Amino acid sequence: MSAEHASDSALTTLSAEHAAGPVSMGPGQSAQYTTEMLESLKKIALRQNQRLLAHLLDLAAMEAKSLVESHDQETLFPG
Repeated sequence: MSAEHASDSALTTLSAEHAAGPVSMGPGQSAQYTTEMLESLKKIALRQNQRLLAHLLDLAAMEAKSLVESHDQETLFPG
């Protein structure tokens, strides 16, 4: 199996795993979903030796995680 075909296969699997998407999720759940997606995409980028892309995806994942934590804090301590 070629690297390109393996990447396509991974993307198909990734898409199938996340098919439901964030349609009925709240802000915290949506941020968590986004974090998971970005981390999965980062793994693909690293396997393809796309270091800059992996780094950018990592930065985006860190931002999404901070949104999850921020939302969790608001849930625990409203107002």
